[in-house]
Amino acid sequence: SVRQRMSDVLSALGRLEQGRYTEFTALFDPAEGRLGIVVTFLALLELIREALVEVVQSEPYAPIHLKARAGETPNADVAAADEAPVEEPEAS
Repeated sequence: SVRQRMSDVLSALGRLEQGRYTEFTALFDPAEGRLGIVVTFLALLELIREALVEVVQSEPYAPIHLKARAGETPNADVAAADEAPVEEPEAS
């Protein structure tokens, strides 16, 4: 699931030395196939939206690098997000 992958990504980023970035492509495992790539990408987008991950790119077409935001503990914020109410779209 996307939430599980969010936890996995935060854990991977949390294992890095404090303040270190990892390459965007290093978070993907081609052996998981297309579905695994899509789930990882969605998890990254959600982590970025929730401001749990910092993303930098020095210039257009340069590699993208990510790191966990300072003070973020892996799994705690993702678990809290799981408990947050989900807004349902209104039927028209």
